[in-house]
Amino acid sequence: MMLILRYTYIVYLIFVASFTLANDDSVKYDIGLHNIFSRTETPLPFWLLFGNNGIIGHHNQQSFAIFSVNVPIQIKSKFGIQSGITFLGNMYGNNSMLPEVFINFELFNFEIKAGKESYSINQYGDGLNQGSWLLSNNFRPPPRLGFGIFKYTVLPFIPFIEIKGAANIGVLNDDRGNRGIINPLLHEKFGYIRSTGLPINPHIGLIHSAIFGGKLPNGNKIPGDFISVFFATPSRKVGELFPGEASNVAGAHSGLFDFGFYLDVKKTRIQFYHQKPFTDGSGFIRFFRFNKDMLTGVHISNIQKTWLTEFLFQYSNTQWQSGPGSPDPVVNGNFVFLDQIEDYDRFMDENFNLPPQKYTRDQVSDYLVENLNYGYRFGGRDNYLNNYMYHKGWTYHGFVMGNPLMLTYDRMRAVDPNLNFPYDRFIVNNRVKSFHTGVKGNISKATSYRFLYTSSGNLGTYFGENQGFSGWESLNVNSEYNYYFKEGKYQNYILLELNVELPKNPSFNFSASTAFDFGDMYKSLGFIFSASYSGGFTINKK
Repeated sequence: MMLILRYTYIVYLIFVASFTLANDDSVKYDIGLHNIFSRTETPLPFWLLFGNNGIIGHHNQQSFAIFSVNVPIQIKSKFGIQSGITFLGNMYGNNSMLPEVFINFELFNFEIKAGKESYSINQYGDGLNQGSWLLSNNFRPPPRLGFGIFKYTVLPFIPFIEIKGAANIGVLNDDRGNRGIINPLLHEKFGYIRSTGLPINPHIGLIHSAIFGGKLPNGNKIPGDFISVFFATPSRKVGELFPGEASNVAGAHSGLFDFGFYLDVKKTRIQFYHQKPFTDGSGFIRFFRFNKDMLTGVHISNIQKTWLTEFLFQYSNTQWQSGPGSPDPVVNGNFVFLDQIEDYDRFMDENFNLPPQKYTRDQVSDYLVENLNYGYRFGGRDNYLNNYMYHKGWTYHGFVMGNPLMLTYDRMRAVDPNLNFPYDRFIVNNRVKSFHTGVKGNISKATSYRFLYTSSGNLGTYFGENQGFSGWESLNVNSEYNYYFKEGKYQNYILLELNVELPKNPSFNFSASTAFDFGDMYKSLGFIFSASYSGGFTINKK
């Protein structure tokens, strides 16, 4: 992984060298200046901050410039290279960065991707949606090495079937905090299949993401065991440090199923999709019968109306999370793994003073469910995108790698600096129900608009409301525990953006956006003003 950590310099050298190799290829570049203004006593409005590939800071006043270049090199008809680099310079000298620097090798439809590149796999209507549950446009891309077919490709001998699928490995090399694992590895893979050219074209896909390896804060290295992580199986190697990993799957795992279909009506495409998240074996196994969590929506594009060209509606709900039952039994302060108990009679005698009666595994399980878990099955409280080993879970540079409606500790401290979530990990609100609408259209030939509206209901986390992994404070009628999300917090997020191109030179673009948040948590108003220029030139090699 040291090669991946040092990839930036290598990719940059190849990128610079690509200018001399390009032959009759068009180099594209973009230059943009952006200014953000918001009330200093409130958080930066939601849609000014999120859904921007993690490049916007949390400050209420920001001025920054973005310069990006993309160089394609077509060597043969079926072989090419794509390289790109993006530089963000903060006017105040802070948080300047290279959010993107990458090189991709393309042979037919197969790609090898190296570097930091922003892309989404299963987001429908980029720029309009609220963000996928995984692999969204909400976070800055980490250094990754990937290979596979990243775009739908027609099968050679079955022309009405398209597939895509790929795998990545990378490293989360940001500041993971005092409690975090240092430089954990990230594994992602996905596979999709759909029909094409039929009256109705269904699709089905699966995405799997895992965090593994890295170093403990004391410097001890966590075994990687990539094979166990890839196939989501237990690992004896990791189990030597974390006993639970010898029974559960190695590392931290999340994923989703994606179903849907599209149809074309004249020139308009209508896409329906339904996604089901899972984060452990219980969520995966119970998927078909019990999983109540979802993200479902419709995306209509290329609408033949001047005032409306694109429309999206999404409903999402992640409040179930395999139910309120604690994930694993805890007896006298110790985790209990039923398959590791050698003598069930002795276990019941030592822990509950019950006489031997040839207890079976199922009888012990039923007893623990009724007496420790209020009748709820174990394996609940999935705690989406959090993990007990990897404190910051599926976040990178403080931004959630999935749906931004899942709020982090940092975001909630921006809402109120006095808030504290001692029983939570980094994502303190992942039980969210939302309705989201996005539309695009044109006001005139030179002026377009984008509008987003999101209404969310937030319940925090099971861990937070119960004071921990296996607590039940939520059922204590005499409790004086004042949990911030106890009764639910309702919040609304609005964005209206106008884009104007110069009639005589459409390469120049000016935009103005206003965002307004209101609800039970806070009110906030903000603006962003931008000016950009997009151009290109051809390198002719003689």
